[in-house]
Formats: sequence, C-alpha cells, structure tokens
Amino acid sequence: MTTRAFVRALAVASVFAAGCSDPAEPPLPAFSVSPTTQWSGGTITIRSSYFANRNVALLIVAGSDTVAYSTMDDSTATAQLPPGPSGPVTLRLVRGTRRDSLATVQRVGYSVKRTVTPALYGELLATDSAGAPVVLGGTFTGTGNREPVVRLRVVPGTSQILTLRQPSNTQYGMAPSSIPGAFTVRDANDSIRLVTLLVDTPAIIDSMHGWSTAFTRQVSLLRSGAWLRTQSHYSYVSYDTGGSSALVPTESPWAVYMSPRGDRTTLATVVGNAGVPVWDNATDSVAYRLPFLSTEAAAFSTDGNTLFVVGGYQYGSDSLVAVNATTGASLLPKVKLPDGMHGMGLAYRPSVSGGQLLVGAATTSTLALLVYRASTLELLGILPSGDACPDMQTGPCFSGVVSVDDIHDRAYLVIPGTPTPIWTFELLP
Repeated sequence: MTTRAFVRALAVASVFAAGCSDPAEPPLPAFSVSPTTQWSGGTITIRSSYFANRNVALLIVAGSDTVAYSTMDDSTATAQLPPGPSGPVTLRLVRGTRRDSLATVQRVGYSVKRTVTPALYGELLATDSAGAPVVLGGTFTGTGNREPVVRLRVVPGTSQILTLRQPSNTQYGMAPSSIPGAFTVRDANDSIRLVTLLVDTPAIIDSMHGWSTAFTRQVSLLRSGAWLRTQSHYSYVSYDTGGSSALVPTESPWAVYMSPRGDRTTLATVVGNAGVPVWDNATDSVAYRLPFLSTEAAAFSTDGNTLFVVGGYQYGSDSLVAVNATTGASLLPKVKLPDGMHGMGLAYRPSVSGGQLLVGAATTSTLALLVYRASTLELLGILPSGDACPDMQTGPCFSGVVSVDDIHDRAYLVIPGTPTPIWTFELLP
C-alpha cells in the first residue's frame, strides 16, 4: 500500500470508529514499545495482541502526528517515531472520540538554539582541542582586507577575535595540517605561517617560503616543506625549496579535509566527470578520485582507514559514501539523503559501536542533523532544528559545520551569521 493510500485508510478507519459508540469498543489490551529512548525519526517496535484479527487499520498518533506502522506478525509492528525535538512523546490509540495512552518514548533530538558574538563569517572549520569542540572562522570587516580569525569554543559559547588573519582575502577559511592543532594563517606582514590555534596563546611553528600569496584560498601543510594550495579553478602543491606539482582542476574549493594519519587530503569542491581528487600526502599526487561531481563535506574515521563523503550536484538529494581511505575502493553502496536534502557538514563519532556519522543537512524549508550508522550507512535518526535554510548555495547554511561534544553526548550545527547561531542536539550515549 502506498503512503497516500495508507493515510486514506487510516482516515476512513477513524471516521468509521467515530460513528460507533465508545462503549462498544472492546477493552484495550496491553501495549509495549521498545526502545523507550530513541532518536527523533528512529524506528520503534510496538507489541500488542491488539494487532491480531483487526478488520480496520489502527490509528496511532503522537501529538498531531499520525504514526505510520508496518505489522510484522499478529502481535508486532514497527513504526517511525515522528521527528521532533528532545522530550517525551506519548503514543495514543484513537478509537472514536477516545484517545487511549499506549506508551511514552523519550525522543532524542534538537535541544536549544543560542547565538554568540563576536560573530563568525565565511567558511567555517570544525576541529577540537583535547575533546572540546572548537570552530574557526573569520570576522567581517567590510573593508576588503583579509579577515581576522575568530575562534569559537562551542560548549561555553565563547568566541574571540585573534590578531592573525585567514589565508584568503575574503571568506574562504582555513585548512587543517599534518601537525595536529596547527593551521595556516597570515601574520601582520602578510606572510603565511603555520600556527597552533587551539591553545590560549597561538604560536608560530612553521612558515611557507618563497611563494607569492596572491589568489590563495586555503593552504594546508601536507608534510614538511610541501603545501597544498587551493585557488579559484585549480589546486597544487608548492615547495619551500621551489617548484610545484601539476595543477589539478578544482572549481571553487571551499574546505579542506585531512586524515588523522596525515596521509590523505581531499576538498569540498566542484569538478568534472573525473571525480573529486584525494591527494597522497607523501607523493603530492592524486591517489584516487571520489565518485562525485561535487563534494559538500567529508570526514575520516578516527583510525584514518575510512573516508566518508557527502556530495552530489544540486539535483535531488545528495548522497553519502564510504571508501577505503588508502585506495578509494567503495566499501558500501551510495546512500541518498532523505527528503531532497543537501549536505553542509559531516562529523564522525567514534564513541559508539560501529561508529556514527552526523550529517548537517538542509532544504529550503528544513535544517536538520541526520544520524547514520557508520559501518552500514543505515539512517538512524532525523533531528530537525525547527529552522530553515532559505538560500542553500550562497546563504549561511552552505558554510556551516557539524561539531561534536562526545564527552557530554551532544552535537552542534554552527552557521556563520551576525550573531552566529548554534543549534544544540542531544545524542544517544
């Protein structure tokens, strides 16, 4: 039965029940629901002898939402918990004018929205310091000068403008490096430096030598003396000793992602039919290409073995893929994001069995966090924020990131804006 036909059947059942006198309804047998705590949009199992020998479909509701279910046998059904914010959700059986409570499920999803100043501007970069989530961005001066770096400590919601500036001349953000906690910036003399940004007092630990800094977007240290540089139409590796690698076509790159092992690097970018490149940091050559015309975000597993990428090319939903980070071999079939959503951020959560992927996703009417099982790409939860992204390609959601606080079982969507909004989501431990 199609979803539309099923809803019609439920409506007919409701009208039929409403025409009967309530006293004619049989006594209600016991119902049980498991799990009693579940993701927003996650699957629940309902058990009751009431599913046996019924001539009409049961109408189960949660607030104003109808709960669509599929019977497994004469005592068991599975259903999707309606997406929504964190809190208790009571399931009720509608019989005529009666609404009998069946069970209450604790829904895990969106929690609260805050804003912070100083505000973050342009492309954002999610990172962490000893498990504490940090987001790096720029601040908007409006003068055309290179933008100062803003460091946001996400859990307390405190941001700070630093004296260092982003590598690009406007909003293209920063990039990770093969040295954990170090990022490329420009100093007061307009030279590119590698700086530790996650400590209280940033410190310069390396410098890029002998190259013009014009037209640069992001700069990422692949290994000592070798720097990946992105520009409007191409990316390449330049060397402190002089010379550079071959140009690799990459249209409008806006983010850089590096393996925690420091051996592979890829971009959020648009390319032709060849696929999005993944660099071998040891040789500066393209190790393989991802099966996408464009990528929106990427994340590596903690051990660096697997690369997860969300992307597509503006048509329908984006897709999620998992590949062997060393070879590029596909590990699982591509999975489409639900409801025509496009990705805008991706984080790997290692603290649960099989790992989890947290995908920031949006349409013109919805901004949500999607939860996937990393080992299978099974969709576990849909966590809507209650807000929307009216402009997907040039608006603020396009530049946002997912930031994870595993210590407190929370995740955050951080979007550039004045002030900068932070949406907090509860996570199942």
